[in-house]
Amino acid sequence: MPSPSPSNLPVPHDTAGPLARRGEPDLTRQQELRALGDLGAFGLELVTDRVEELHHAISRRSFDATGPVSDPIRAVHDAVSAAVYGSVRFATGTAARGVAAAVARFTPDDAEPLTETPAGSVARSAINGLLGDLLEEEKSPLAIPMAVRLAGRDVPPTRTLLAEAYPRATPRIVVLIHGLGENEGVWWWRARKAGLGPVIPMSERLHRELGFTAVHVRYNTGLRISENGARLATLLNALTDAWPVDVSEVALVGHSMGGLVARAALRAGDLGGHPWVERVEHIVSLGTPHHGAPLEKGVNLASYALRSVPEAAPIASVLDTRSVGIKDLAFGVIAEEHWRDRDGGALLADYREAITLPDHVTLHAISATLATDPRHAISTAFGDILVRLDSASGDHRKHGLGIKDEHRATIGGLTHFDLPSDPQVYRLVRDWLR
Repeated sequence: MPSPSPSNLPVPHDTAGPLARRGEPDLTRQQELRALGDLGAFGLELVTDRVEELHHAISRRSFDATGPVSDPIRAVHDAVSAAVYGSVRFATGTAARGVAAAVARFTPDDAEPLTETPAGSVARSAINGLLGDLLEEEKSPLAIPMAVRLAGRDVPPTRTLLAEAYPRATPRIVVLIHGLGENEGVWWWRARKAGLGPVIPMSERLHRELGFTAVHVRYNTGLRISENGARLATLLNALTDAWPVDVSEVALVGHSMGGLVARAALRAGDLGGHPWVERVEHIVSLGTPHHGAPLEKGVNLASYALRSVPEAAPIASVLDTRSVGIKDLAFGVIAEEHWRDRDGGALLADYREAITLPDHVTLHAISATLATDPRHAISTAFGDILVRLDSASGDHRKHGLGIKDEHRATIGGLTHFDLPSDPQVYRLVRDWLR
């Protein structure tokens, strides 16, 4: 989804220090170009692989129909086609990497990184959502690391750098966690889109009204939710340990997948005995698919059905390249044991078991509906476009989260992408965090 360029994000002047306006980008233009060449080569090789699969599926049906008499011809055919597709795969991959390397070689050292532009920032986040597990596996520079973010730069969680970045740090910290394919710009997106003038984001309003210091995190949304939860738990442990003042409270606010990552982080921190967990009183989820998203369920169903037809299997293979982070959204899987050693291609298989929060933590849920009236049939059927009302509210016949009515709310007339910066949402968050 579109979001502002990180380098152009408004900086909460009540808390940000000089570090918020300096620092080097995490990638150079040359690194980006070479990484894009690798990504292009992967895409071309993927297309070649799928065409080869389709070719073999069609030829296999023909050869099987003629029986053993065609075996010699089949052997020659298979050998020739394997050589041809192998050559195409090598040539296209080499060409993509070669062109990217050549362009990078003649790119000035001081050229602005593509990922510092509005379109480039959005594209990198989207690519991580779609293929983030592959990017990490291949050690691509495009893979986004889990990090504290301020004004488009990572802030390492050391006492010195945090003190420089947050000179007016307060004992109360609110951690803002974006969703799939997004970045920290999502918390300003709606206001900028609507042209509402000066943006006063949730982060600054919570500081002014409740004394919270907002900490934005950015992460690779294509990884397992349980993995991102573990990484966030580790990051928060380092952050609270090095925070410029003693931390009295930590609140977690997550949009979409971010709400699942918040729950996963709390669980990982609790199991790991992290001190910051004891300071958490509230988790607020905004449009979070606690029990899954219909779009991912649909893709799972389509892939399963296509695999039953040999000629359609290549299309299923393309669908199956989506990241494991996306696949986790079929049922909102936040624990490693709920996906480890399981058949990821099984049809709508929900392997989850009940997971409870520590007694001192209250989970809040805000959901949205397209129709102004949440009771309208459109609201029930489509929710906020991406997440249905029951999933965002935590309701489920078997795995219900037990969120009390006073700790959840539904806002009509909004889409999934409006939630992070909507004034009505802010007021609910503020009242719950008081």
